[in-house]
Amino acid sequence: MDEEMIGHWNEDAPNYGSIIADELASFRVSAWQQLFREKMPAHAETVLDIGCGPGFLSIVVATLGYRVTGIDSSPEMLKLAEKHALALGQQTKQIVWRELDVADLGEAFPPASFDVIMSRNVTWTLRDPAKTYRDCYQLLKPGGALFVFDANWHLPLFEAHLRAETKRRYQLCMERYGDAYESKTPIQTELDVRKLPLSSIQRPEWDEQALRACGFHDIEVLSDITRELWDEKEKLLYGATPLFGVFSKKETS
Repeated sequence: MDEEMIGHWNEDAPNYGSIIADELASFRVSAWQQLFREKMPAHAETVLDIGCGPGFLSIVVATLGYRVTGIDSSPEMLKLAEKHALALGQQTKQIVWRELDVADLGEAFPPASFDVIMSRNVTWTLRDPAKTYRDCYQLLKPGGALFVFDANWHLPLFEAHLRAETKRRYQLCMERYGDAYESKTPIQTELDVRKLPLSSIQRPEWDEQALRACGFHDIEVLSDITRELWDEKEKLLYGATPLFGVFSKKETS
């Protein structure tokens, strides 16, 4: 169990939960629903959302009728996920929330348990992302799919031109909007993101190679999926490192 990671996200839960609550009350729900309608395998019924946080993806997918398991190592995040789901009523009763470290994913479920596995803004946090992708392959049913949504959030720490562009965008965002999604309460358990293995690696190129090494095929990489999914503030603040999507499949037999 990664105590540092859990402590960080427990402390950040109120701020992140507020961001997710705003997302759930916005155009983003219908935008993500449309994306999943396009990408979900026709036979899919069961979905695993790894690192579900305050529940955004789990809730969106459940509103489309899928049976969802949302896992997270932070109990405070899971409390907010359940709160957000309950606030939306009957549509999300098919979600099961479970406290679980992604590092233990491979031992937590039987092989071939899910039709689809997905994550958003999670892979960058992992100490051993390649292992997690291997675990996902084992947990998918034949013909199942893995959806990864993430960004090069910390690459600006290692590349000067990105660092300058990110700083410029941050200053413009503060001038225009007055905040940049930052927690109003200082977080005591800070992560040393420089030590995380993917912080300095160009993605999603790395993800595509790692997924092929696991046995995934028919890999589709969309380097920027923000046009429909982000609002103007997000595009301004995070535009130097846009959200990408990687969609891959497991062989049918």
